[in-house]
Amino acid sequence: MDLAGSDLTRYLRQILKESHPSPSFLPHPSTIRDIKEQLCYVTPNQLHKMHKPPTIEKTYKLPSGQEITLGTERSRCPEVLFSPSYIGYECSGVHESIYYSISLSDSHIRRDLYRNIVLTGGSTMFAGFAERIEREVRVLGYDAVGIEVVAPPGRNYLSWVGGSVLASLPTFHDMWISSAEYDESGPPIVHKKCF
Repeated sequence: MDLAGSDLTRYLRQILKESHPSPSFLPHPSTIRDIKEQLCYVTPNQLHKMHKPPTIEKTYKLPSGQEITLGTERSRCPEVLFSPSYIGYECSGVHESIYYSISLSDSHIRRDLYRNIVLTGGSTMFAGFAERIEREVRVLGYDAVGIEVVAPPGRNYLSWVGGSVLASLPTFHDMWISSAEYDESGPPIVHKKCF
């Protein structure tokens, strides 16, 4: 899935500019990211019309001291994870990606995979995200097998932790590629050393 938190931050900036058209309203991208992380949430069901999601307003104080109120923007932003077409992306939603990935696996392990959907990454930290994933995967037809979504605390750092564990394994050292090796051999060096 080629959709990241930075895409959500850009989208939130866009919709905030639409709802706060004042020329003085140009928050820094790090402020927009903070607004996203603190105030956005995932609704229990798919938003069929992006302009009419449930409104629960919250106020955010900008570094300048100015306060802004967010309503529908709070749920419209993370909805993109389930409907990337809202920002012009032609890819499946995260729930569909989970479903398709599991359906492509060996049939004898699918039940175990559905019972062990582990969320990782910063964009899974939105309130309501785990519940929505479970609901959406059930809707796709796998209610009978039992679905369990695991949302560990600190999951926004799990990719880094996994990479750090991998890098510390003695067997991984043989796969390291220096920039000199890459410059000399190009992309084929990856296949030579890693596969």
